[in-house]
Formats: sequence, C-alpha cells, structure tokens
Amino acid sequence: MNPFFEYLIKSTISLSLLYLLFKVFMQNDKTLLLNRFLLLGILLFSAVIPLLNFQFFQTEVPAKQVEFFRELVSVPIFISAETPVAEPSVLQPIKSEINYWMLFYGAAIFILIIRLLVSVLRVLQLIKKAEKQKLKNIVLAVVKEMIQPFTFLNHVVISEKDLNDNKKIIVAHEQAHIKQLHAIDLAVCEVFTLLHFFNPLMWLLRRDLKLIHEYQADQTVLNKGIDAQKYQLLVLQKAVGERRFALANNFYQKPILKRIKMMKKNKNRWTHIKLLLFAPTLLLLLQAFARPELISKPEEFVPAKFQENNSEKWLEKWTMQSIGKGIFQPVMNAADSPKKQNNVLVILMNRKDQYLVENQRTEKEDLKLIIKNFLQGINPGGGKGPDFIKKEIPFLGNVNVSQGLIMYQHDSNSSKEMINFTLKVIGETYLETQQEKARHHFGTDYFKLEKEKQEAIIELIPIWFSYEEPKTMKPPPPPPPISISLKSNGRIYIGNYEYHSFEAFEKKIVEVVSFTKGKYNKLGYQYDIIANITAESGVTEMQLNQLKNVLRESKILHVNYSSPD
Repeated sequence: MNPFFEYLIKSTISLSLLYLLFKVFMQNDKTLLLNRFLLLGILLFSAVIPLLNFQFFQTEVPAKQVEFFRELVSVPIFISAETPVAEPSVLQPIKSEINYWMLFYGAAIFILIIRLLVSVLRVLQLIKKAEKQKLKNIVLAVVKEMIQPFTFLNHVVISEKDLNDNKKIIVAHEQAHIKQLHAIDLAVCEVFTLLHFFNPLMWLLRRDLKLIHEYQADQTVLNKGIDAQKYQLLVLQKAVGERRFALANNFYQKPILKRIKMMKKNKNRWTHIKLLLFAPTLLLLLQAFARPELISKPEEFVPAKFQENNSEKWLEKWTMQSIGKGIFQPVMNAADSPKKQNNVLVILMNRKDQYLVENQRTEKEDLKLIIKNFLQGINPGGGKGPDFIKKEIPFLGNVNVSQGLIMYQHDSNSSKEMINFTLKVIGETYLETQQEKARHHFGTDYFKLEKEKQEAIIELIPIWFSYEEPKTMKPPPPPPPISISLKSNGRIYIGNYEYHSFEAFEKKIVEVVSFTKGKYNKLGYQYDIIANITAESGVTEMQLNQLKNVLRESKILHVNYSSPD
C-alpha cells in the first residue's frame, strides 16, 4: 500500500475513534475551553499517533500462527533437469503504474483549495470596499448591504443597520472571537478538513469546533453584564443569513437552540473524570500502530482465532523474512514430496527482477494467472501438467488432489521489493484457489468455516511451495557454430542434411538462425551466430562468394573459412 495512504488510514481511525468518544461523553458539558482544546488535541493526536513507535509491553512474543499454517520444513527439492536462469543483457523498460486513487485524492484537495481561495477573495473584496473604523485593537468594516456580522483576522465585518441598532452586543461578540484567537483554530481545522475531506466525522468535528467558538463568544458577552434575554432574542433574530467564509466566525451559527441552552447550562462536576476515558484509547492506538506484528501476550487483547484467521494476517507470512527455506507444506509429509519434473513449476528471477517461468520470459502481470492455471493442472510451457491423485477427504468425498509444487528461486542481487511481491502473489493465488473451493463445496468464505472444514480445503488444495536459497545466476553458454560444407557440384550440407541449391539452403539457414536467436532471446540474451565453412576442392570463387552472401543476408556476420587442402 502507498505509505501516505497507510498513514492516512491510521490517522482517520484515530480521529474517528477519539471524536466519537468526545461526542458521547464531552459534547454537552459546559467546559468550553477544555472542549475547544480537546477537539484541537484530537486533530493533533490523529496526525502524530501513526508516526509514533512506542511499545508499552517489552516482552516481544510472535503472534500465534493460525492452525493451518504448520512448520517450514527444510527439505531439498530434487529435479531431474537443472534449468539455467537467464539474465537478460538488455534491461526492459519498467512500466510506470498510475495510482488513480492518488490522482483522485489530489484532484479533490485541489478543488477544495480553489473553493477556499475563492471564498477568501470574496471576503477580501468585501473588506476592501467597506468603510473602515478603528476600534481599539480591531477594525470595523462597515458595509451597506445586509449581511451576517463575522470576523476575519482582526476585522469585524458588519452592516450599517447592525452598527446602528446592535453595535455594543455584536462588537463584543466578534471581539471575543478575535481575542480568543479562534481564527488559528479554524485555519488548523481547514488544513485537516482538506486532508480528511472523505471522512464525514471530520466535517462534524469542524462544525462542533465552530459551535464551541460561538459558545465561548456568547459566554464572554454575558460576562460583560449584557442582559441574557435581550442577547438571546438578538441571536434568534439573526437566525437567517448567508455563511460567507469557512475561516470566518459568523455571529450566527446553527443550531441556535444549542447556543441558547448552553447559555443556561451549569458545569458538570464529572467532566474531568470522563476525560480519563481518552487515556486507554490513546494507549490502544499507540500500541496498534507501533508494531502490529509483535505483541506481548496477544491472547490478552484479541482471541488468537480472530487475530490470525483472516486473509490479511494469512498473507503477512508470505515475505522473505517469514517464509523460510525448503518446502512450505502445512499438511503432507516430506516423504510425499513430488520428484517428477512435470509436478514442479519453476519460477526464476534474475538480478534485474525479470522472471523466467518454465524457460519463458514472463511479465509480473501474468504471474498470478500462470500459477493459478498450474494449480488447476495446466503447464505454462505446454507440456504435461502436474499429476493428480485420488484422495478421500472428510466432507468432500473421493476427490482429485494436485501434486503440483511451486519452486521460487531468485538471484542474490534481486530487489527485496520484487522478492516480497512474488511471494505475496504466490500466497494470494493459493488463498484465492482455496477460497473458490470453500465457496464451491460449502457456500461460504474459507475463514468462516469450522476448523475441520478448513483442514478439508487445505487437503484439497495443499500448499506445496519451495523457496530456494538465493544464488548468483550464470548465463547460458553461447550457441555452437553452424558447420556448413560446400561441394564442387554446388550441393550444401548442414550437418547430415543436404541441400541441392542455394535457394533451398537459404530458406533453411534463415529458419535455423531464427530458431536459435529466438531461443536465446526468450532467455534475455543476444548472441551472434557463427558459421564454420568447409569448402571441397574444386569449389569456385563465385560459389564461395554466393554462399557468403546468403549467410550475410541471414544475419550471420561471423564466418570462418577452411578448405580440405
């Protein structure tokens, strides 16, 4: 997974979980300053927690393996014919894959930024054309049109009518926003809203933070001795209007009833005790994101079956750090190891991360299909596929079980990324095949089956896999020279094959060169073909030149000439 998306998912989980705690336990408490910084803290923690690596449990014990994952048995595989591994002389261009999710995410953020900039420009234009009045540390921007009063940085934008009718109350309210630096909160919140635009809880947190700002400004106005009923009536009168700008604090904020209720509410004495509920949640998030693969006494937190019995955990084993060496066989005994060549699918990878499967160059996009076909009895090289034996399996009856084994070997200089990619593809293919059989025979997902039925599926699709010790691959020897004999009567011989004319010889030599070069090209090598010509006594200069021209046209550029004399 893209590291940024992995971080974003962890951050989203943290933000959502902490915000839900806030909604359940803290939202309705009249601890305005605490709630304000609690929401800001949720944003901060959700950004930082995924980056931390704290372990609160020092004894590291590997999580228990799922029951159908048996041991890694180090038993060598013997194959009747050793296949050399190809190392192409010309590196193929790597296809760059487009991350469409990242494109969509970036495009959405770009649109939101444009939207934000447009709203900023609208407010700046409104302030620019307004009449300015200096009032202590703030600037009143008075406009003639009817708008809802709002603050932007140190400016209070207000209509002429509100300035004449309710100047004291409105200015006190907006001044509270400025003095309490609510604009900083909103700027931070807008950044997180851009990053988490896909999370509806982020938008709710943003709304709640702005509402808390209104609660604080309301309380500041009431603390100045302004009549509460008169102020509440003004709030109700202003319950109509247009929200101009995301980073501005409007005098009117929905819902009005919540604001009025909060003005009348008393503080809850249990608030600080409820804060303790956030501590175990933070510890859990820190532990979960730090080192998920190493957990001390995992059974104390999550039952082993839940922890391991899912595809994600299953596939975590398929890495070069975990898979080990030798045959990976969760069911069968080492004595049952298949020895026949047709029972083994050989996957080789050179130092340039290029595949050779059954002596044929293979792209990584085709690897899964090749493995899946092999498990179903199809040899990718066109030869005999793996053997099947009849076996009596509980719940399934007398069924055919493949004897196919997959052997993967890579060069010592192959990249770790491609090694792990290959191992994961092999694991995914085994898993998908087992899942298909589980749905076919039992009508449900493999991991939802009872233990006995899972074991039946494993017997039906046994995981026979050999991960060989990395070796430095040697290139194959160059093709042997083509021996050509030219007789005085015009006949030409390639080995024991006779050709009566230069035309017949030319047709054949083109086929030979094409076949030989094609064979080595599949292995990734480009060798020049060499011809050794032996001319009989009596061969004319014209005949010899004609033969050389045919060889030249056939792309044989290296010719050695000898005569019996």
